[in-house]
Amino acid sequence: MRGEARSRIERMAANARHAASQRAYNAYADHWEACETCNGLGPRCADAEALWQAYKATTAFP
Repeated sequence: MRGEARSRIERMAANARHAASQRAYNAYADHWEACETCNGLGPRCADAEALWQAYKATTAFP
């Protein structure tokens, strides 16, 4: 039983990490497409770079 509970908790944690990663990427993508500096084509502005780093932090697992 303990193994099943641990497995379920691990799945819940993985789902939470995935959801956080999706939210961070969506924030980056939404900004990049709407920003006059980035405009979905060019180099990233400072805000986009910060959003990208935040996204990368959500995908770095210990």
